[in-house]
Amino acid sequence: LNNAGIQRQVNVFETEEPWATTASEIAINLEAPVHLTMLFLKHWHAQQHSGPVVINVSSGLGFVPLARVPVYSATKAAMHSFTQSLRQQLGGSPVEVIEIIPPAVHTELGGTDHSFGVPLNEYADDVMQQLAAGHLEIAYGFSAKASQASRPELDALFKQLNG
Repeated sequence: LNNAGIQRQVNVFETEEPWATTASEIAINLEAPVHLTMLFLKHWHAQQHSGPVVINVSSGLGFVPLARVPVYSATKAAMHSFTQSLRQQLGGSPVEVIEIIPPAVHTELGGTDHSFGVPLNEYADDVMQQLAAGHLEIAYGFSAKASQASRPELDALFKQLNG
C-alpha cells in the first residue's frame, strides 16, 4: 500500500522556501512509492508469488488540481499515470494493481486546522466496500466525479475548485 502524502500550500510568486522543501514533497509523494513498487515487483517476479496486490493512493486533485497545492496535485496526477501504466504492463500477470482516489477527507493532511472534507470513518467504510467488490479504481464523492469527467467537465470543476 503506497499511501504517502505531503501537501503544502505554495504561492509560486511569494515562496522563499529552498528547493529541498519541494524536492522532499516530490520524493515522498511520488519517488518513494514508485521506487518501492519497482523493488517489490522485482521480488515478487523472482519468487513467483501468486496474488500480490499493489495499492496506490492518488487523489481527486490529480484529476482536478487545486492551484494552491501545485506540487501535491502534480505528484498525485503522476501517481495516477504510473498506476494506469503499471496495470497495463502487468495485465495477464498475477499482480493486481488498485488505485484509491480519495477526495478531501477530514484528516490532518492539510494541516492541523484542516476542518473540511468527508468524515474519515465514512470514507474508510466506502473504500473497504469497494475493495471487497473487486474495484480496481476506488473513488468517492468529488474524486469519483473528477475521475470519470470529460475534458469540459474537468475544466468546469477546475474553475469551481479554484475560483
